[in-house]
Amino acid sequence: MQERHTIGARMISIIIEFHQSGATDTISLKEKFNVSERTIHRDLNRLEPMIIKTSRGMYGLSSSVKNILDRVIPKKS
Repeated sequence: MQERHTIGARMISIIIEFHQSGATDTISLKEKFNVSERTIHRDLNRLEPMIIKTSRGMYGLSSSVKNILDRVIPKKS
């Protein structure tokens, strides 16, 4: 089990997670960051409009944020 992150650090980590994985669901984020699903929903609401709901409960980066991050942060191989 991972240690709890502060709100700011967790939100940055969520953005990085989306950049690396493309999209994920709230249950995976809840388990990764050791917080409630409600906390993840609050974080995603705070990150709007950078984070968008894709399909079937999946979330990902908006295309404008993805394009910026693709230019400045290399993806993990």
